[in-house]
Amino acid sequence: MKSVLTFLAALAFVGVVLFAIGGKGPMPLVCERRLGPTEVRVRTTPVEYKTDFTLPTSRLTEMAATGSGRLVHGLTRTNMRSLVTVGSSGITNPLTHRHCLRPIVDVQLAFEPMTVFITADQAQGSCQFDVTMKHELQHVEVYREFLDTAARDVEKYLRDHFANRIYYYDSPEDAQRQMSDETSKRIGPFVEDEMNRVREMQAPLDTPDEYLRLERSCFRPSIPPSP
Repeated sequence: MKSVLTFLAALAFVGVVLFAIGGKGPMPLVCERRLGPTEVRVRTTPVEYKTDFTLPTSRLTEMAATGSGRLVHGLTRTNMRSLVTVGSSGITNPLTHRHCLRPIVDVQLAFEPMTVFITADQAQGSCQFDVTMKHELQHVEVYREFLDTAARDVEKYLRDHFANRIYYYDSPEDAQRQMSDETSKRIGPFVEDEMNRVREMQAPLDTPDEYLRLERSCFRPSIPPSP
């Protein structure tokens, strides 16, 4: 009865689309007039899981690595993944090579792959098996509910951070380098911190009282025969 997860992140900067400045006017005025608005899109991948009922309790206990000495009969294992892509359509001054842009940010959040393990020591269809499976599916549901919350939080953070301001750089190459740094230093860590909150949400399912309740769920005291 445990949830184990790791975090995997990917950051990318897509090629800048260049438009040479045409007509007259100072660069800030041209950029303000011609650049499109900042775009932020945060999407989630639906949570899906597979099952594995082949491993013994000893192996699941080893995989969970709780260090408490408690036997683990069920385990939900997954990876937290985020893919952040920052692109833009920008404007370059053909004389000075100065470049302006508003970013286009796409974020994909997911928990994948996800596997629910139930010990092979509990027969499928038994009371113990059903209780353990129901508990592990509660972990799955926490992941599912969390993604919706995380998507809203990440989108708000990015919209507040980038707003609709214009970024200016010495060249298109400088724009790509600095926007990649911006992504790495600000967006990536925030997404990781946001995703890691799910551990706190899983904690109420892994308390000693909850484990005791699960262990007693299938206990049926014997009733002495009537005299």
